[in-house]
This record gives sequence, C-alpha cells and structure tokens, in this order.
Amino acid sequence: MSRARRDKGQGSIFPWGDGRWRGYLTLEDASANMSRGAPARRCKKKLREAERSAERGVDLLAEHITVAAWCERWLSTREIEVTTRSKCESCLRLHIAPSSIGRRQLSALRAEH
Repeated sequence: MSRARRDKGQGSIFPWGDGRWRGYLTLEDASANMSRGAPARRCKKKLREAERSAERGVDLLAEHITVAAWCERWLSTREIEVTTRSKCESCLRLHIAPSSIGRRQLSALRAEH
C-alpha cells in the first residue's frame, strides 16, 4: 500500500547518507526550502520554524537568492511601460547580473557593497 502524500506546506524529514537529517518544505508557489541537522529533532525544529515563517509570509528563499535574481523577480511583478521594462531589463542583463554585486547573495549584501 502506498503512503499518502503530504499537502504542500507540511514538509517532511528524512535521513541523509552522512548521518544527518534533511528537512524539505514545498510551498504553495512550488518553491522549496531545505534544512539540515545532525539529530532528527534539530531538523524537525528548523522545519517547524520554516513552516511558521512561511505562514507569516516570509520569503524562505531570500537567503539563497542573488541580487540579480531578486531584481528579475521584482521587475516581473511591476506593471510598467514596455520601453521602461526593456531599459530596466537591459541594465540588469548588461550591468548588474555580470557584476560581482549581481552574483552576491541578497542575504550577504551589506551597506559597504
């Protein structure tokens, strides 16, 4: 008999090959968040924290996203004129994405950058 699938947002944990455990949370928008922990209870705790954060609307993938990817996501949500969008996409593609700041993770960005 097969096991029933969990609903999105419930998450699951499973043992990893190196003795640690891995938690995996699939969100409603199909994005995913993973956490690792040595004992299973630490992994469960991280997974519960991620679930609560997701319920509050926190972007769980923000710590892994680059500045360039965040800019692309932000730009895609804006309703702007076609020529303005084209210019912004061009600046992003030619200047921000290939630069060191475009490749930097958003969570690591500081004022001195």
